[in-house]
Amino acid sequence: LKSENGDGNGTLFVEFSRIFTISVDDEIDTDKGTITISGADKNGILRIKSGETVNYRITPKSGYKVSRVYEDTDFDPYNNGEVYEGSFTVVSDTEISADFGKKVYNIYFNYASGQDTIGTTKVIYDGNEYTAPCTLVGVEYGEELKLSTAITDSETLYVFSQYNSDAGSFDDNTEAKATYTVGDSESADINIETECVNE
Repeated sequence: LKSENGDGNGTLFVEFSRIFTISVDDEIDTDKGTITISGADKNGILRIKSGETVNYRITPKSGYKVSRVYEDTDFDPYNNGEVYEGSFTVVSDTEISADFGKKVYNIYFNYASGQDTIGTTKVIYDGNEYTAPCTLVGVEYGEELKLSTAITDSETLYVFSQYNSDAGSFDDNTEAKATYTVGDSESADINIETECVNE
């Protein structure tokens, strides 16, 4: 190496950066949600220099929410439940993980206008029977509800028509019974109404 004064002596500066591995926990239940690391290879692994920033996204599947996020042993008790976007500065090899929980809903059972004088709707949930109008609080995604309607108006002949719901409908003109499975909804609330018609 030549020095600035030409005497042949010089200094070589070499900078070393340690490379760390950022990965996703391979025990994540991908039926409930996924984790993606920005810039990762096809195997989901990112090799990155110390001091740089890692960005990642956690996406729950339909009916589930993100309930807790881990960066190795550090965790964020995340309660919002929707897509989680995180970042951190690299100081070591890090595995990203998350817990997913089922979404919960408030479900309102009521009657179409004036229908409360015609029939009685009962809901069976978790072994208990409720009579509309009623509200079930904190019902988990995937739970089954048993619905039944009995015609109580003795003055006019009515038949059961349907259960109207913002998450689906059930037609049954004879037995007036249905099983409703709580599905994913954009709203936190689900409304189900009983409707009977004059035969």
